[in-house]
Amino acid sequence: MFQNTSPPDRTRLRAIRWKLLLVYLFLIFLTSYELFLPQARAAERFVPIGNVAVLDAKTSLMWEEKTLDSAGRLMTWSEAQAYCRDLRLAGFRDWRLPTPLECKTLMDRRYIPAGPAGLLRFPLAWCWTAWRNPLGCEAWLADFAAGTIYKADSRTCLFVRAVRTHSGSLAAALDPDHDGVLTGEDMCPETPAGVPVDSAGCLRDSDEDGVNDALDRCPDTPLFSTVGPNGCGPGEAGKAKPPRERTTSSTNAR
Repeated sequence: MFQNTSPPDRTRLRAIRWKLLLVYLFLIFLTSYELFLPQARAAERFVPIGNVAVLDAKTSLMWEEKTLDSAGRLMTWSEAQAYCRDLRLAGFRDWRLPTPLECKTLMDRRYIPAGPAGLLRFPLAWCWTAWRNPLGCEAWLADFAAGTIYKADSRTCLFVRAVRTHSGSLAAALDPDHDGVLTGEDMCPETPAGVPVDSAGCLRDSDEDGVNDALDRCPDTPLFSTVGPNGCGPGEAGKAKPPRERTTSSTNAR
């Protein structure tokens, strides 16, 4: 017949249960670590530039962030080249098509879901790259869904994700025209250096006469008055003042 388990055996079984429980808890911790570590790495690596671009701190590449209107636009390779060449975004004009190797940096499996599907608001599966066969009509595309690069007819209509190489500091990326208004809030991202701006980053016009403060020689013109190029009305010629001292700081009335 079966014998009752002796006290030493019961102690041994209890120790085995505790060891199994510790192993189980360790596996739960390891799984959670693997799930959340890529997101933490992505938060350190990718910096949003307002809502118009994303800066990759690892590669110094600034990627275009699409809008609801532009996300679904399809272009041939030649149209994509022209689109990037004419793009004015985040205060920069040097946008271009990315190379295949640059596209590969967004396919880094260690940063999933930090790639296009999780990092950028509008993921694009098939995007043109800058490489084109000079002896044929084929160009290379980046398939972000499959994580590969391959060729297609350059007359095919695909998505476009512009990129630029950012050689300045993070501060320069966040405020390229140095007017104190960050990208995303700056409605005039190419304001000339040294002119006063309002809270939207545009040339300040304190008396709302249509002449910015840097050129306005009659800064106290009444509302709805007709003024000349210097901001003075017909009867204010003798009241004209020198243009205000230029400043790079935006107005405090935000």
